[in-house]
Amino acid sequence: GAIQRRASPPPLRPPARVAQRAAAPAFDYTSTGDPDALEDDGVNFFDDDFDSAIAPRLAARTSDEDVERAVDRKAQIPVVLWRGTSPDRALAMRAHGSAGGVPANAAVAAPSEEERLDQIAHGAALPEFSAEGGQTSWSFGSAMVVVQVNTRYLARGSSAESGWVCFPNAPVTVLALIDRRLDGKIKKFGGNAS
Repeated sequence: GAIQRRASPPPLRPPARVAQRAAAPAFDYTSTGDPDALEDDGVNFFDDDFDSAIAPRLAARTSDEDVERAVDRKAQIPVVLWRGTSPDRALAMRAHGSAGGVPANAAVAAPSEEERLDQIAHGAALPEFSAEGGQTSWSFGSAMVVVQVNTRYLARGSSAESGWVCFPNAPVTVLALIDRRLDGKIKKFGGNAS
């Protein structure tokens, strides 16, 4: 009998190179200014280049009326909102793709009437974002996050601030992070935007 030889296995190929993703910068923009020139009485407290140099480069916020109309009609459309928060929370929002920097859950609903009213009355209960017309000063000395979020996750927050709230695990796409701490010399976090 003839001896049958097994076919040789194909030669080993070197492992395919995995494209290394460049690490995303911690912040997309950093505001500048002279923190030593800021007056203690707060008269010139919001003295950085955000409004003149950075805000024009960012995705424009959706108008408050358009967000309200979409939420009322249950239209489920993406809108752009801004939020002031701590730098650590801003980075966690980008890392997790969520409104509060926790693992995102696409099945989450919008806050109930009771939950949204609790945020308005007491603050810091839910992440609160601002539509066009809302102030940007609340992010000074901290961080600003620009997000795109579906209106299905939103409920009215503070109407005086063009505010919209959602649960921390509501999915968002972070479009930009802005460090407004002026080289870390200003450390402030306030407001009810949690």
